[in-house]
Amino acid sequence: MGHLATYQVAQVLEKLAETGDQIPTEHFEQLGHSNQVTPFHSKSACPISIMNYFVTVCINSGLQSDQALAVLILIERLCQSASNKDTTLVINALTVHR
Repeated sequence: MGHLATYQVAQVLEKLAETGDQIPTEHFEQLGHSNQVTPFHSKSACPISIMNYFVTVCINSGLQSDQALAVLILIERLCQSASNKDTTLVINALTVHR
C-alpha cells in the first residue's frame, strides 16, 4: 500500500469537513442539541488545507498508509459513540484539524 491511501483519507476528511460546514445551526436546535463551541473547536479555521495538514502529520509522525485508514475507522466509531449517547459530534472546518 503506497501513499495513495494517505491522500485518499485526506480527501475523505476534506469531504467530511465540507459536509459538516453545511449543516445549519437550526438542525442541532431541532434535535435538542445546542451548537455551542466546545474545547474541541478551534476559534477559527486553520489556514492550511486539510490535505496538506494530514499529509504533513503523517510524514512527521511516521504514520503508515494502513494506519491512516484506521483514522477513518476511529472517526466513524467516535461519531457512532456520540450518536449512541444522544450527542452531536460534527466534523467541520473548526474541528477537523483537532
